[in-house]
Amino acid sequence: MKPLYFFWKQYRETIVIQIIIIMLLRTKDTKMAIDDSFKGKTLFLVDDKGNQWKQTDYRGDLMFDGKSFFTVLAEMNNMTCACNSEICKKIGGSDMFFNDDIKSEIFIPNIVETKDWKWEM
Repeated sequence: MKPLYFFWKQYRETIVIQIIIIMLLRTKDTKMAIDDSFKGKTLFLVDDKGNQWKQTDYRGDLMFDGKSFFTVLAEMNNMTCACNSEICKKIGGSDMFFNDDIKSEIFIPNIVETKDWKWEM
């Protein structure tokens, strides 16, 4: 039997992301909370440069066609890191998202149900 710590260590990111999604994120076009009702549906992640990532059969993990919501957030805000890795950008993007001191000043990707959506602030 594996200890609770192992479970938390292995699944903490998924658990935290689920809480974030339910409490903070809504689709930009329909203003719906992104909860379990979106699992299995098609959603799009759109950045300010017109890039769009389509995720069919959405799993609730903020991943869109292999691209993380937080990675896109970091790229939209020109965040750089020495190693230039996806994990570094993902962590940096999540830090930006949860920093209340700058949250009103950063660009945040749109999560939408509408194909060919134009990004909005």
